[in-house]
Amino acid sequence: MLVSATHVLTFLLGLLAIGLVVCILVGIYFYRIVKKQPRRSSKQFQQRSRFQKNQPQQQSPNWFRSSKAKHLERELLSLLGGDQNTLQRLLSYSQEHNRDKSIEWHLEKVKYDLERDRGAR
Repeated sequence: MLVSATHVLTFLLGLLAIGLVVCILVGIYFYRIVKKQPRRSSKQFQQRSRFQKNQPQQQSPNWFRSSKAKHLERELLSLLGGDQNTLQRLLSYSQEHNRDKSIEWHLEKVKYDLERDRGAR
């Protein structure tokens, strides 16, 4: 009886060792897959917008942009009479000259410049 209990214990430990090896190999496999994918910095995520110069038709998902950015965009469109092309042009210009800033910063800058130039404040 003692011998068979030892055999069972040895068998279970062997299964456990095989399971551990399989888990490690699967983990290494998925780690390599994830490591190969390009990573984006937080600045790249903040700067992503539908107003990028090279891709004017590509729109970022609506859920991606902050509520502040959406609010600023609505205000700007109101100031511009709903002219999307002008808004896109102004944002592209701002982004070309200030590449390290967030989309919220660009929207605020364009709004400030518009109000300043129109003498609103």
